Amino acid sequence: MVSFSELLSTIRDGILEVLNALLYIRSIVFTDSFLFTLKLISSIISALLFAGIIWLVMKTRVLGLQVEQLSDMMAMAQVDKKRVLKAWKEVQDRLGRGDEANLRLAIIDADKLLDTVLKRMGYTGDTMADRLKKITKAQLKSINELWTAHKMRNHIVHSADHTLSRMEAIEVLEIYEKVFREMNLID
Repeated sequence: MVSFSELLSTIRDGILEVLNALLYIRSIVFTDSFLFTLKLISSIISALLFAGIIWLVMKTRVLGLQVEQLSDMMAMAQVDKKRVLKAWKEVQDRLGRGDEANLRLAIIDADKLLDTVLKRMGYTGDTMADRLKKITKAQLKSINELWTAHKMRNHIVHSADHTLSRMEAIEVLEIYEKVFREMNLID
């Protein structure tokens, strides 16, 4: 027969084991809950920091140049290089004829060809000047020279009394050629 004290001792040991088991289970749940909360908070902080990095990169334009160059290369795929080469050959043929009327037309045609290319690349605006304003030096190194050539084209078109020398025409067309080469449209 079991004595009363042994019975109490056995019951007490059983209760202690149940309590220990409950405490252990609670500690696991608490730890998992705590770890889950910690993971959630750290994930939110990481997401905010990542968004901050993206914002800083966009504001400082660290990657801006590479993105612009990539989009330019993608836009160039829409420009038919063969058509540009054919039209550029016609411009050179006009230059070769040498008379002032053909020199004027050569410059006008070169400008028109470039304007068509810019439109196909996705540059918007009512005039070529509007499209040129959207081009940065990072996108086109010779943009300042191109402005000079375009202004000369405008002067030729709007000033009937301007006498165009062969040398002037060659200088202007060399700028357009440089731009087309920079855009990898002619070899």
